[in-house]
Amino acid sequence: MLDDRDYMRPHWPHGGYGHGLGENSAVKKLIIINVVIFLLQLVPGGDIKRSLALTSQDAIQFWRFGTYMFLHGDMWHLLFNMWALFIFGSQLEKRLGMIRLVKVYMVSGLLGGITWLLFNISSTSYVIGASGAVFGLMGAAALLCPNEEIMMLFPPVRLRMKTLVVFTAIIEVMMLYNMHSGVAHLAHLGGLLGGLLYVKKEASAANHRRRHVQRGASSKDFGSIVGEMRERLFNSRNADRGHRRPPNLRIVTDDNTSSDEEFISVQIDPILDKIGKFGMKSLTPQERRILERAREKLKDRT
Repeated sequence: MLDDRDYMRPHWPHGGYGHGLGENSAVKKLIIINVVIFLLQLVPGGDIKRSLALTSQDAIQFWRFGTYMFLHGDMWHLLFNMWALFIFGSQLEKRLGMIRLVKVYMVSGLLGGITWLLFNISSTSYVIGASGAVFGLMGAAALLCPNEEIMMLFPPVRLRMKTLVVFTAIIEVMMLYNMHSGVAHLAHLGGLLGGLLYVKKEASAANHRRRHVQRGASSKDFGSIVGEMRERLFNSRNADRGHRRPPNLRIVTDDNTSSDEEFISVQIDPILDKIGKFGMKSLTPQERRILERAREKLKDRT
């Protein structure tokens, strides 16, 4: 699971609930936007739903894929989605940050709308609501903190995140057979998938960055070793000349013919370049022996 990895480990307070939203909270701003747009829907003569809802007939109007998720059918629809946005979003924002929280919200809502549209391409109905985006937040939270508990509104019981997601997904799939429910269950499932995919992608990217940092650290260590080797060889060579020591006291390759400079340029530099590009694990046993031999030879001279 993702929760056992350092870079995806949560820092949530016990119980799963936040202690308020900051002034710059993305969750707070998303809630305000949803509420303001709902109030605009109530203005007499201002039928913004017709311009912003997602329909198959107007799918070419691409902005609808982003605007439909901020519309709501009634007060209960809005309240339930905003409660879920606060519960899941406020905790995710602490773990992912503002920008990635908004990305999860938008990607989930977008994929939810696309999923609904693919199965309703010839329908005359429309879809609205933040449910798809909220389902994505729920899926993301379940991946990041599968064992975190949350108190349900109905029934009033505590469930683990992973249990909640599995239970909810099963219900949503079962409800697909109810064609007249008036609920866009396909958008819910698409949004849930969006949240899961986004977190998986972020985890993969974080893991790649961690490996790159570790590889860079290894490369840096060897770079310091070789840099020190160059400097000490140079100083040692100058000392040799000053004391008129025999010129054959130097690090040599297997054929005993290369000078110190040739050894570094021919043998060490390519190895260092290889470490920088592919990491220390890419070295062959022979290349490792060359580095160790060079270090030992250098120690013998100092």
